[in-house]
Amino acid sequence: MKNILLIINTKKYKSKEIARDIEVYLKDKKINPLILITKTGKEKFETDLKLDLIISLGGDGTVLYSSKFAYKYNCPILPINMGTFGYITEVNKKEWRKELDLYFENKLKYSSRLLVNFELVRNNKVISKGFGLNDVVIKNNKYNKISSINLKIHGTNAGLFKSDGIVVATPTGSTGYALAAGGPIVEPTIEAFIVVSMCPFTLSNRPIVINSEHIIELQLHKNSQQMMLTCDGQLIQDLEPNDIVRCYKNDKKIKLLKSYKRLYYEIVRDKLNWGGSF
Repeated sequence: MKNILLIINTKKYKSKEIARDIEVYLKDKKINPLILITKTGKEKFETDLKLDLIISLGGDGTVLYSSKFAYKYNCPILPINMGTFGYITEVNKKEWRKELDLYFENKLKYSSRLLVNFELVRNNKVISKGFGLNDVVIKNNKYNKISSINLKIHGTNAGLFKSDGIVVATPTGSTGYALAAGGPIVEPTIEAFIVVSMCPFTLSNRPIVINSEHIIELQLHKNSQQMMLTCDGQLIQDLEPNDIVRCYKNDKKIKLLKSYKRLYYEIVRDKLNWGGSF
Protein backbone atom coordinates (compact mmCIF):
# COMPACT_ATOMS: atom_id res chain seq x y z
CA MET A 1 0.00 0.00 0.00
CA LYS A 2 1.25 3.49 -0.85
CA ASN A 3 1.59 6.08 1.90
CA ILE A 4 1.04 9.74 1.14
CA LEU A 5 1.59 12.56 3.62
CA LEU A 6 -0.74 15.57 3.46
CA ILE A 7 0.85 18.68 4.98
CA ILE A 8 -1.95 21.18 5.55
CA ASN A 9 -1.42 24.83 6.34
CA THR A 10 -4.66 25.54 8.15
CA LYS A 11 -4.09 29.30 7.93
CA LYS A 12 -4.93 29.09 4.24
CA TYR A 13 -8.55 29.50 3.17
CA LYS A 14 -10.31 26.20 2.39
CA SER A 15 -7.18 24.11 3.02
CA LYS A 16 -9.02 21.80 5.44
CA GLU A 17 -11.93 21.36 3.02
CA ILE A 18 -9.66 20.40 0.11
CA ALA A 19 -7.57 18.16 2.37
CA ARG A 20 -10.72 16.21 3.30
CA ASP A 21 -11.58 15.76 -0.39
CA ILE A 22 -8.05 14.54 -1.13
CA GLU A 23 -8.19 12.15 1.82
CA VAL A 24 -11.40 10.58 0.48
CA TYR A 25 -9.86 10.39 -3.02
CA LEU A 26 -6.79 8.57 -1.69
CA LYS A 27 -8.76 6.12 0.43
CA ASP A 28 -10.89 5.24 -2.61
CA LYS A 29 -7.65 4.27 -4.34
CA LYS A 30 -6.60 2.11 -1.36
CA ILE A 31 -3.85 4.56 -0.41
CA ASN A 32 -2.97 5.35 3.18
CA PRO A 33 -3.17 9.12 3.86
CA LEU A 34 -1.14 10.54 6.75
CA ILE A 35 -2.02 14.01 8.03
CA LEU A 36 0.25 16.75 9.36
CA ILE A 37 -1.33 20.06 10.37
CA THR A 38 0.96 23.08 10.34
CA LYS A 39 0.46 26.62 11.56
CA THR A 40 4.01 27.66 12.40
CA GLY A 41 6.20 25.60 10.04
CA LYS A 42 7.94 24.08 13.06
CA GLU A 43 5.76 21.06 13.83
CA LYS A 44 7.49 17.68 14.18
CA PHE A 45 6.63 14.53 12.25
CA GLU A 46 7.96 10.96 12.45
CA THR A 47 6.89 7.73 10.78
CA ASP A 48 8.36 4.29 10.20
CA LEU A 49 6.36 3.97 6.98
CA LYS A 50 7.87 4.51 3.56
CA LEU A 51 6.45 7.72 2.13
CA ASP A 52 5.71 7.73 -1.60
CA LEU A 53 4.61 11.35 -1.90
CA ILE A 54 4.05 14.53 0.09
CA ILE A 55 1.14 16.78 -0.85
CA SER A 56 1.72 20.33 0.34
CA LEU A 57 -1.46 22.39 0.82
CA GLY A 58 -0.48 26.01 1.38
CA GLY A 59 1.88 28.53 -0.15
CA ASP A 60 5.58 28.63 -0.91
CA GLY A 61 6.38 28.63 2.82
CA THR A 62 4.51 25.36 3.25
CA VAL A 63 6.59 23.82 0.44
CA LEU A 64 9.79 24.95 2.18
CA TYR A 65 8.56 23.29 5.37
CA SER A 66 7.57 20.16 3.43
CA SER A 67 11.02 19.98 1.83
CA LYS A 68 12.57 18.95 5.18
CA PHE A 69 10.38 15.82 5.22
CA ALA A 70 10.84 15.16 1.49
CA TYR A 71 14.59 15.18 2.13
CA LYS A 72 14.35 12.87 5.12
CA TYR A 73 11.96 10.37 3.54
CA ASN A 74 13.33 10.67 0.00
CA CYS A 75 10.04 11.36 -1.77
CA PRO A 76 8.70 14.05 -4.13
CA ILE A 77 6.37 16.93 -3.27
CA LEU A 78 3.15 17.85 -5.04
CA PRO A 79 2.76 21.57 -4.19
CA ILE A 80 -0.84 22.80 -4.28
CA ASN A 81 -1.21 26.56 -4.02
CA MET A 82 -3.78 27.58 -1.43
CA GLY A 83 -2.51 31.16 -1.27
CA THR A 84 -2.07 33.90 -3.81
CA PHE A 85 1.56 34.78 -4.54
CA GLY A 86 3.31 31.44 -5.07
CA TYR A 87 6.22 30.69 -7.39
CA ILE A 88 7.06 27.19 -6.14
CA THR A 89 3.44 26.08 -5.83
CA GLU A 90 2.68 25.56 -9.51
CA VAL A 91 -0.58 23.64 -9.05
CA ASN A 92 -3.81 25.55 -8.61
CA LYS A 93 -6.14 24.30 -5.86
CA LYS A 94 -8.81 23.52 -8.47
CA GLU A 95 -6.45 21.19 -10.34
CA TRP A 96 -5.46 18.74 -7.60
CA ARG A 97 -7.65 15.85 -8.82
CA LYS A 98 -6.28 15.95 -12.37
CA GLU A 99 -2.73 16.23 -11.01
CA LEU A 100 -3.16 13.16 -8.83
CA ASP A 101 -4.81 11.21 -11.65
CA LEU A 102 -1.76 11.90 -13.82
CA TYR A 103 0.61 11.09 -10.95
CA PHE A 104 -0.91 7.65 -10.48
CA GLU A 105 -0.72 7.11 -14.24
CA ASN A 106 3.00 8.02 -14.11
CA LYS A 107 2.40 10.90 -16.52
CA LEU A 108 3.57 13.81 -14.35
CA LYS A 109 7.01 15.32 -14.79
CA TYR A 110 9.07 16.66 -11.93
CA SER A 111 11.69 19.33 -11.41
CA SER A 112 14.87 18.50 -9.42
CA ARG A 113 15.75 21.43 -7.16
CA LEU A 114 19.18 22.35 -5.83
CA LEU A 115 19.66 22.57 -2.05
CA VAL A 116 22.13 24.82 -0.25
CA ASN A 117 23.99 23.56 2.82
CA PHE A 118 25.21 25.91 5.50
CA GLU A 119 27.69 25.61 8.34
CA LEU A 120 28.09 28.20 11.07
CA VAL A 121 31.71 28.26 12.23
CA ARG A 122 32.70 29.97 15.48
CA ASN A 123 36.23 29.82 16.90
CA ASN A 124 37.14 27.19 14.28
CA LYS A 125 34.27 24.90 15.32
CA VAL A 126 31.06 24.11 13.44
CA ILE A 127 28.30 24.97 15.92
CA SER A 128 25.29 24.72 13.62
CA LYS A 129 24.51 23.29 10.20
CA GLY A 130 21.57 22.53 7.96
CA PHE A 131 20.19 22.99 4.45
CA GLY A 132 17.63 25.06 2.60
CA LEU A 133 15.59 24.89 -0.58
CA ASN A 134 15.37 28.68 -0.92
CA ASP A 135 18.16 30.56 0.79
CA VAL A 136 20.60 31.23 3.59
CA VAL A 137 20.56 34.82 4.87
CA ILE A 138 22.75 36.92 7.14
CA LYS A 139 21.01 40.11 8.19
CA ASN A 140 20.70 42.72 10.90
CA ASN A 141 18.36 42.44 13.84
CA LYS A 142 18.22 46.24 13.80
CA TYR A 143 17.41 48.12 10.61
CA ASN A 144 19.50 51.17 11.48
CA LYS A 145 22.78 49.24 11.40
CA ILE A 146 24.99 48.59 8.36
CA SER A 147 26.72 45.21 8.40
CA SER A 148 30.23 44.50 7.12
CA ILE A 149 30.61 41.00 5.69
CA ASN A 150 33.64 39.63 3.90
CA LEU A 151 32.83 37.37 0.94
CA LYS A 152 35.01 34.52 -0.28
CA ILE A 153 34.13 32.48 -3.36
CA HIS A 154 35.93 29.15 -3.64
CA GLY A 155 38.85 30.46 -1.62
CA THR A 156 39.16 33.78 -3.45
CA ASN A 157 38.51 36.98 -1.50
CA ALA A 158 35.70 38.81 -3.32
CA GLY A 159 35.73 41.83 -0.99
CA LEU A 160 34.07 43.43 2.00
CA PHE A 161 30.36 44.08 1.51
CA LYS A 162 28.69 46.84 3.53
CA SER A 163 24.93 46.43 3.45
CA ASP A 164 21.86 45.34 5.41
CA GLY A 165 22.95 41.73 4.89
CA ILE A 166 23.65 39.08 2.27
CA VAL A 167 21.40 36.44 0.70
CA VAL A 168 22.79 33.20 -0.71
CA ALA A 169 19.94 31.78 -2.78
CA THR A 170 19.33 28.70 -4.86
CA PRO A 171 17.61 29.10 -8.26
CA THR A 172 14.37 28.11 -6.49
CA GLY A 173 14.99 30.91 -3.99
CA SER A 174 15.82 33.45 -6.69
CA THR A 175 12.13 34.45 -6.74
CA GLY A 176 12.04 34.91 -2.97
CA TYR A 177 14.06 37.16 -0.66
CA ALA A 178 16.83 37.45 -3.28
CA LEU A 179 14.41 38.89 -5.85
CA ALA A 180 13.11 41.45 -3.35
CA ALA A 181 16.73 42.45 -2.67
CA GLY A 182 17.35 43.12 -6.38
CA GLY A 183 18.66 39.74 -7.52
CA PRO A 184 17.97 38.06 -10.88
CA ILE A 185 15.37 35.42 -11.63
CA VAL A 186 17.24 32.16 -12.32
CA GLU A 187 15.54 29.20 -13.99
CA PRO A 188 15.10 26.63 -11.20
CA THR A 189 16.99 23.71 -12.78
CA ILE A 190 20.21 25.71 -13.36
CA GLU A 191 23.14 24.59 -11.21
CA ALA A 192 24.07 27.89 -9.55
CA PHE A 193 23.90 30.00 -6.41
CA ILE A 194 22.96 33.67 -6.33
CA VAL A 195 24.68 36.02 -3.88
CA VAL A 196 22.78 39.26 -3.30
CA SER A 197 23.84 42.15 -1.08
CA MET A 198 20.77 43.75 0.51
CA CYS A 199 20.62 47.54 0.16
CA PRO A 200 24.41 47.83 -0.38
CA PHE A 201 26.27 50.92 0.81
CA THR A 202 28.20 50.90 -2.50
CA LEU A 203 26.32 50.63 -5.80
CA SER A 204 29.12 48.52 -7.29
CA ASN A 205 28.12 45.62 -5.01
CA ARG A 206 26.01 43.81 -7.58
CA PRO A 207 24.32 40.38 -7.42
CA ILE A 208 26.58 37.50 -8.45
CA VAL A 209 25.60 34.16 -10.01
CA ILE A 210 28.07 31.47 -8.92
CA ASN A 211 28.80 27.92 -10.02
CA SER A 212 27.09 25.61 -7.51
CA GLU A 213 30.31 23.57 -7.16
CA HIS A 214 31.98 26.56 -5.50
CA ILE A 215 32.07 27.11 -1.74
CA ILE A 216 30.86 30.48 -0.44
CA GLU A 217 32.16 31.88 2.84
CA LEU A 218 30.69 34.89 4.60
CA GLN A 219 32.63 36.24 7.58
CA LEU A 220 31.29 38.92 9.88
CA HIS A 221 33.52 41.89 10.65
CA LYS A 222 35.01 41.99 14.14
CA ASN A 223 32.80 45.00 14.99
CA SER A 224 29.57 43.39 13.78
CA GLN A 225 26.65 43.51 16.19
CA GLN A 226 23.05 42.29 16.32
CA MET A 227 23.30 39.99 13.30
CA MET A 228 21.36 36.78 12.74
CA LEU A 229 21.36 33.75 10.46
CA THR A 230 18.20 32.45 8.82
CA CYS A 231 17.51 29.58 6.44
CA ASP A 232 14.31 29.38 4.38
CA GLY A 233 12.88 32.14 6.55
CA GLN A 234 13.49 30.34 9.85
CA LEU A 235 15.81 31.83 12.46
CA ILE A 236 18.81 29.58 13.00
CA GLN A 237 20.89 31.54 15.47
CA ASP A 238 22.12 34.97 16.48
CA LEU A 239 25.61 35.68 15.18
CA GLU A 240 28.75 37.01 16.85
CA PRO A 241 31.69 39.03 15.46
CA ASN A 242 34.07 36.97 13.29
CA ASP A 243 31.53 34.18 12.77
CA ILE A 244 31.83 32.41 9.42
CA VAL A 245 28.85 31.07 7.47
CA ARG A 246 29.94 28.54 4.85
CA CYS A 247 27.51 27.67 2.04
CA TYR A 248 27.85 24.83 -0.46
CA LYS A 249 25.90 22.41 -2.60
CA ASN A 250 23.98 19.53 -1.02
CA ASP A 251 24.47 16.11 -2.64
CA LYS A 252 20.72 15.49 -2.74
CA LYS A 253 17.95 17.35 -4.53
CA ILE A 254 14.27 17.88 -3.86
CA LYS A 255 11.80 16.71 -6.51
CA LEU A 256 8.79 18.95 -7.12
CA LEU A 257 6.01 17.61 -9.31
CA LYS A 258 5.17 20.00 -12.13
CA SER A 259 1.85 21.40 -13.15
CA TYR A 260 0.32 19.59 -16.13
CA LYS A 261 -1.21 22.87 -17.22
CA ARG A 262 1.42 25.63 -17.07
CA LEU A 263 5.16 26.17 -17.51
CA TYR A 264 7.60 27.96 -15.21
CA TYR A 265 7.82 31.13 -17.28
CA GLU A 266 4.04 31.37 -17.48
CA ILE A 267 3.96 31.35 -13.68
CA VAL A 268 6.66 34.04 -13.44
CA ARG A 269 4.95 36.13 -16.11
CA ASP A 270 1.58 35.99 -14.35
CA LYS A 271 2.96 36.56 -10.85
CA LEU A 272 5.01 39.58 -11.93
CA ASN A 273 2.27 40.92 -14.20
CA TRP A 274 4.49 41.06 -17.25
CA GLY A 275 2.30 42.56 -19.96
CA GLY A 276 2.32 43.79 -23.49
CA SER A 277 1.73 42.08 -26.80
CA PHE A 278 3.59 41.61 -30.06
